[in-house]
Amino acid sequence: MSYIKTHVPLLIFLAIYFCFTFLTYKDYGATGDEWTERRAAQDLSRYLKSPTSYDSIINLNYNDKINVVYGHHPLVTKYQRSYQLVQNYFNFKGYYEWGHLLNLIFGSVLFIFTYALFYLHYKSLAKAIIPVIFLVSCARLFGDIPTNNKDVPFAIFYLISIFFIYVFLNQKQKGSAYLKIISLGIIFGITQTFRTVGFSIYFVYIFYFFYVEFIEGRKFSISKIADFVLELFIIVVFSLFVSMSIFPWLGSNFFANFFHLLLDAKSFQNWDDTIFFAGEFLFKADRPWYYLFTWIFITMPIYILALIGSSVFFGKKLFKNKLFAISSIAFLVNIALYLILQPVVYNGIRHFLFLIPIMVIISTTVLYKVIENRKAFVVISILISINIVSIGWNFVILHPYEYIYFNELVGGIRGASGKYELDYWGASYKEAAEWIVNNTDLTQKDFIYACNVDYAVDYYSGKKFFMTYGYPEYANYTICDSENEMKRNYTGKILYEVKRDGVILNTVREHEKTKF
Repeated sequence: MSYIKTHVPLLIFLAIYFCFTFLTYKDYGATGDEWTERRAAQDLSRYLKSPTSYDSIINLNYNDKINVVYGHHPLVTKYQRSYQLVQNYFNFKGYYEWGHLLNLIFGSVLFIFTYALFYLHYKSLAKAIIPVIFLVSCARLFGDIPTNNKDVPFAIFYLISIFFIYVFLNQKQKGSAYLKIISLGIIFGITQTFRTVGFSIYFVYIFYFFYVEFIEGRKFSISKIADFVLELFIIVVFSLFVSMSIFPWLGSNFFANFFHLLLDAKSFQNWDDTIFFAGEFLFKADRPWYYLFTWIFITMPIYILALIGSSVFFGKKLFKNKLFAISSIAFLVNIALYLILQPVVYNGIRHFLFLIPIMVIISTTVLYKVIENRKAFVVISILISINIVSIGWNFVILHPYEYIYFNELVGGIRGASGKYELDYWGASYKEAAEWIVNNTDLTQKDFIYACNVDYAVDYYSGKKFFMTYGYPEYANYTICDSENEMKRNYTGKILYEVKRDGVILNTVREHEKTKF
């Protein structure tokens, strides 16, 4: 009861969040990769239930066979799917709506750990709840929570990793070394195989250790550094054991697969499609080095960008702030790795969603330093409130496509239209499919082609019509998102357009078949 009385702001927030969750979870459309992730999780579930043998591997019950190049058999896939496995266990009916509900429920962990991190640091309820509100205003992350069961769970575990690093390296009294090794080993082990960039957490840990030692005025010695290296080595070994236990492909041939995983993460050979950027379709080799920075600049709330930018004026004052330090280290480490390795990224900021909570932490710690000046407090509070209200209005007009938000620097979604990817994951195909069902008399005699997430069209139509998977020339109706429309130049009669704020996200057309 004392905890409830103490953390009323968090509990009120969670109550509102869960009300929002149960009111909206059916609104979101199935997006790219959800079908694949569910099948892969089913494969993993079957794999874990029986000993590995030749017969079990080639068993036709597996959806994706081991001899398929892009298959998702646990011994083939280069992704670990521990979260998807748990999600599949609870969503045994395979309903996308249930999957979205589970994603939203698990997404609450992101806000809980953000709150906990600030409460531990500032011992203030007000200062702990503000970053939670800021995190909600980051539409690119908040809008991805319902349907993205890959990048959002990774963002959550990366934040949890930062939380545990902060807790263990700032203990007033030396705690149990075993508890530290086991806790960090488990969290790091899960984090590093969600996305390979998760291995950057070790650099964060190393740099933050030396920062804390320096800021606390502790003297360095060879023995202290040796102890730290030994402890880190044990954490790494234990974390890799955790990774292998939840990642069959890695555990099946650790040494060869581990180094292959690191090298493959840079080039990502399994993906070689165009990206739509600055009004052009570019192949991965043509992606400019500033791709990620542009997307951060045009999709993050302006007040977050302004606060982070103003940190250069408070560098000396913020240097001793351990929360600012760990978030800044995490941000700079990952930006440095991005610039050095130049990995293939696409779908805007999606692969770097995990940086958004980190940027929120940085901006909030800067804010608390800025508003120490009472005159600045009023002005800054008004400006931030105006920006948050503007973002809130965007939430209303974009729903359920909050993840396509663009800030005022690019002119919102209207300014981004025709220049940057909008509904890249195909959430709008649900609305298009439902329109056809409710407004036409199409049946199985009618052939429909979907440019993306065709399984979603089939699902939301209740399998009412025939889907021409991969063969648009046989279709007399097409459903196509705006980027794919530009690629294909369809000219059929427009029956319906999915729009938000006057911008077309998806188009339903009627065509003459070119083949029969």
